[in-house]
Amino acid sequence: MSNSRPSKTTLRALFVTLSGVALMGVGLGLGAEARAETHRVAAGDAEALHSVLKSAAAGDTILLSGGEYRGNFEIRQSLQLTGEDPDAPAVLSSEGVGSVLRVFAEEVEIRQLSLRHSGTNISDKDSCVFVEPTAHHVRIADNQLRECTFGIWIHEASHALIEGNSIQGTTKPILSDRGNGIHLFNTTETQVRGNRILQGRDGLYISNSENVILEGNHMDQTRFGIHYMYSHRCQVIGNTTLNSQVGAAIMYSKELVVRANHFEGNSDHGLLFRDVLYSAIDGNRSLRNHDGIFLGGSFFNTINGNTFERNGVAAHVTTGSKDNQVFDNNFIDNHLQVRFLDRKTIQWNADGRGNYWSHYAGWDRDHDGIGDTRFLVTQISDKLTHSFPVLRSILGTPAMQLLRKIENQFPVISGPVIIDEYPLMRPTTS
Repeated sequence: MSNSRPSKTTLRALFVTLSGVALMGVGLGLGAEARAETHRVAAGDAEALHSVLKSAAAGDTILLSGGEYRGNFEIRQSLQLTGEDPDAPAVLSSEGVGSVLRVFAEEVEIRQLSLRHSGTNISDKDSCVFVEPTAHHVRIADNQLRECTFGIWIHEASHALIEGNSIQGTTKPILSDRGNGIHLFNTTETQVRGNRILQGRDGLYISNSENVILEGNHMDQTRFGIHYMYSHRCQVIGNTTLNSQVGAAIMYSKELVVRANHFEGNSDHGLLFRDVLYSAIDGNRSLRNHDGIFLGGSFFNTINGNTFERNGVAAHVTTGSKDNQVFDNNFIDNHLQVRFLDRKTIQWNADGRGNYWSHYAGWDRDHDGIGDTRFLVTQISDKLTHSFPVLRSILGTPAMQLLRKIENQFPVISGPVIIDEYPLMRPTTS
């Protein structure tokens, strides 16, 4: 009977054959990388740019010489589109019609370009750069965007990286006719870092998204510098909003980290939280705004290490903003420290630590850094001075001091209030 095992000669031949196939596969891969090409487009040759965008293969690079390229351009391959010389910008303009550049492919990089003059149709989402739902892992970096309705719109694509761009929005007199600097809709794992945004409607707008990081961006003269709607498990870190209506408006969202941001000179609010849950709000600075922070219908948040200084109202708290841990914050030289509109008394302290209040007049006999008497944060005197600003001129008079002393001794006459059981004697440092 014959032996069914293969002979040594047969095994050796099989090994040689498989090795050859493997080497051929590696060779094909190297060949594919070697075939990646760089295409240079002459200055202002829009027809050539359209042609190379259609013919370029995945992995190719398209270098644009300085000059203006007019038209509506599309990227449908995984490639890099970049300006060749930052000092001689390559300008893409759609001359007021539609979006300047639409991206359909994954793994696209857009760098060192100037994109301008999109259409003005808000409903059609006319943008400098519009990223389609199929275009995951797009990188948009170091570009200048001007005169576009929306600067950059990411629509349902994930893992985008938007960094180092300069965006200037429109200044149309009707706010609803303006678009947002960077608009993110239904995206995940997207990062927006180090961008500078001037004017337009909202600087950074995020809706129906998860795990988005906004870090180190700078907004000026917008409606809302940062605007969150229905977005969860996101991070807002180290951003700045100046001279706008609201520094950061965060609504209907949960499990956020809002940390180390700076909001100054905003006409309504530095920070606005509406129906925000289970979030960490720490280390922020809110200066010279109308309200330092607005809390409405927000629960189970940790608010600590923030500084609210020289605002009209440091904290504006409305009905349904209890069950938050509020401690180690600084309330310094605000016209009114807290405006409180609720029917229940709440406490702002945690684990034996309260907040620093620049107008707290208590003492610290044991030198532990915590006032020996609790502090009624909201008092009748505060409500009077908020309703009748002229009374601020008599805050230091004996009559007003007597009223505050009576309130601390007999708090029942004040109705629902915010109480700090452990007021700090010195400001905290974050």
